Amino acid sequence: MKIAIVAHNNHIALRFDCAEQLIIVEAELEEGKASIIETRKFQSSHPLARAVEAAELPVEAVVCGGIDRVSCWLLEASEKKVIAWQEGRWDEVVKEIISGLTASSPDISSIIRNEVQKGMKIAITSMGQQLDSSVDPRFGRARWLIIYDTKNDTYEAIDNSKNLNAQQGAGVQTASLAVQKGVGLVLTGDCGPKAAQVLQKAGVRVVTGISGTVKEAIEKIRAKE
Repeated sequence: MKIAIVAHNNHIALRFDCAEQLIIVEAELEEGKASIIETRKFQSSHPLARAVEAAELPVEAVVCGGIDRVSCWLLEASEKKVIAWQEGRWDEVVKEIISGLTASSPDISSIIRNEVQKGMKIAITSMGQQLDSSVDPRFGRARWLIIYDTKNDTYEAIDNSKNLNAQQGAGVQTASLAVQKGVGLVLTGDCGPKAAQVLQKAGVRVVTGISGTVKEAIEKIRAKE
């Protein structure tokens, strides 16, 4: 089984569109190990162009960190199994995959959905203060953060105008605000690499490519199917 790993140095890249290289390995399922076939750098910096590059590879699966819905769809359309939201050294992650211990997540992983069902706080970037407000496609410069508690079905709107108007560091500051609020998941349109790193270090998962209203985003993440 051939697998493409979206990597940064020896680790799974935090985000698909920020990775520096693709590591192609041959996974030997019976022996439980993988050997490198090829290492190649992405030819384009554009997220969708990178997805097309990966889709054209002669592999059966793509292992990555965070990935947007469109890129994921392009990979799946080329009959690639997408194993997303992984982190750590790529060789250790691949070893777990070979052992059948790592879950796959083509869009919103079953792991995230199960955590939401048990009860957690979700931060959704929003254009307004209500659940029927549109999702703000920006993370760092989102106008509002809706902090929704799935355990109690309550929410609060956090004014993010300070970071909205910040000259620099908006993503990191907004990420720090989300961490301070104790969220376990962020739903947004796009999240920069520095903000994603802050969130990941705090154990916060990030799902990008979210659109529609805040209420629709919450309903989708809570759906059992």
